[in-house]
Amino acid sequence: MADTRNLEDVLASGKDRIDWILSFIIVITHNMESSLLGKLSNLLWQTAGAPSLVVVKTAGFLAEFSLQFHEHPIIESHNETAPSLRIDNAFPELKEHALSLDLENMDSTDHAHVPYVVLLIRALEDWKQSHNGAIPKTYPEKKGFKAKLLSSKHKFDEENLDEAEGQAYRTWTPSTVPSEIKSLFTLAQVTSLTVPSEPFFLLLRALKKFVDASGGFLPLTSSLPDMKASTTTYIHLQKLYKTRAEKEKAELVSYLETPVPQDIVDSFLKNCHGIVFLEGRRYGELDEDRIALSNILASSISSPHQHLPLLPEGSPPLEDQEEWTNAVGELIRSPTADPPNTAVFMGGLVAQEVIKFITKKLCSYSSCPAIKSDGKQGKDWRCLCY
Repeated sequence: MADTRNLEDVLASGKDRIDWILSFIIVITHNMESSLLGKLSNLLWQTAGAPSLVVVKTAGFLAEFSLQFHEHPIIESHNETAPSLRIDNAFPELKEHALSLDLENMDSTDHAHVPYVVLLIRALEDWKQSHNGAIPKTYPEKKGFKAKLLSSKHKFDEENLDEAEGQAYRTWTPSTVPSEIKSLFTLAQVTSLTVPSEPFFLLLRALKKFVDASGGFLPLTSSLPDMKASTTTYIHLQKLYKTRAEKEKAELVSYLETPVPQDIVDSFLKNCHGIVFLEGRRYGELDEDRIALSNILASSISSPHQHLPLLPEGSPPLEDQEEWTNAVGELIRSPTADPPNTAVFMGGLVAQEVIKFITKKLCSYSSCPAIKSDGKQGKDWRCLCY
């Protein structure tokens, strides 16, 4: 049953208001009056455990929505960067397997189905033996490494060696922890765990201990990319990675200071190369900082921002008076109207972001070029569409 109470009355009703609002996962407003919106956003910001706030504003063909939240950890960010296969620093079992193969005398059909991971590890070890243990560093050396790979073909159409050439950069690119992940190790929630702590921070603290103990590597994942290989060779390679991944998983779990559900641990290990931690700010905080707001508008791809009254004196003159006049005229002509195309587009964007926040999967729209942020106290998560 819908709750038809007036929100202003709810906000003024004492403790019950907090309990009622805390019963929601997320709160969405649309074209709410400014003073009432200010009361709601302050209440949600100041109350521990309060839901996130989505503020939607539409006016004709102009629309924006903002997100208010304290922090938002994301394990399944669907990062496009593939996890490291540690080709440059193969674990003992994998290196032993690569060195055990007699590639020169192997049947041509079998040779064409050796996974490129194995071929690269073998080629790298052979290179090190003839170069005093050094890896390819200069451009001529890297070019020579690739040429040697291709020259080992038994037949001209061996796709696995073509793949190996395309992935050769993995042999001289160090398998290190991404800087974005390293920065998470310094979060206050990680360095000083509270009771209770979210699994995300417990796992991050354990991950830092693992990285320190392993010499700077993230835990291996058993997931392998597609590659040219026979079923037998691919499954064998997968088993090697899975066995090693399970061993490193057990090591990371041993660093946990509080037990974490198995499914969360598995998801964290699978995605630890792309985990994300977002920090938000109170709605309206950026608007109160005129200098920060003017800096954001000044970085916009359009020119009307130059003539907003919040900009400092001495801003460049208006370049296109007619364009600005038309834009303002359209806004004034339909200040509260909701054209179907704007409503549908904005509704889709908001729904998408709400799903991300509820499921804690995928990054928010901070990657969108329309989103601006200042460098202080986190970001202002806002999307402007026009």
